[in-house]
Amino acid sequence: ILDIPTNHEMRPISRE
Repeated sequence: ILDIPTNHEMRPISRE
């Protein structure tokens, strides 16, 4: 289990 939030596409959210 990752501690990073994921979006609806099950991918890690990247903030620019």
